[in-house]
Amino acid sequence: MPIDEFGRILLCRRAIEPRVGYWTIPSGFMENGETLQQGAARECQEEALADVEIGSLLAVVDVLHAHQVHVMFRARLKVTKIGAGIESLEVRMVPAEEIPWQDIAFASTKFALQHFLEDRSADVELHHFTQIDQRGNISST
Repeated sequence: MPIDEFGRILLCRRAIEPRVGYWTIPSGFMENGETLQQGAARECQEEALADVEIGSLLAVVDVLHAHQVHVMFRARLKVTKIGAGIESLEVRMVPAEEIPWQDIAFASTKFALQHFLEDRSADVELHHFTQIDQRGNISST
């Protein structure tokens, strides 16, 4: 969940399937030989040309129907320069009140965004876990 010095959240509009044209946070699959944090930083660079410092764990989402586990971290941009990478149509720094909730690509992203904002309001950094059994059906644990 990359943010800038003003607390705005980095969102990417997807240029690839699934969900072309919908918004997400920078994310993707790990490469062999990298840590979770290294993978998260690399995905920020690839999708948004963003240099980030990875922070604390935010969310772990078991996406059962896709046989995936999504792991999201809090992160801060080291510099404010961003741009659309090859997998993004556009990228934006978005204040919380301008998040395009109806156009968020994945339920796991919505889950992470909601909990990030709740934690920030409460001035805490909790870990959040859930599972999604079908597209959009979330059951928190």
